[in-house]
Amino acid sequence: MTGTASVAVPYASMAAADNNVGITTTATAAAGNFDGDGNSYAQTALAAAGLTPGAALTVLAGSGHMVMLERPDELCELLA
Repeated sequence: MTGTASVAVPYASMAAADNNVGITTTATAAAGNFDGDGNSYAQTALAAAGLTPGAALTVLAGSGHMVMLERPDELCELLA
């Protein structure tokens, strides 16, 4: 297969992607830009889910959106 393709990326470099606002309050939502498209995570929604500054976050490597089906034993162990 030969040819060319264009891919749109939100940032010009990794350094530019590393310096952005990913979590905002409702009052400062316009400052958010974690994906290069002006989006951010809501601080109040994260706090309601237990994700506050200094909180522990566990990532189950290799799992996707269906972690309860992909890694049920490890998930149950974390939630116990």
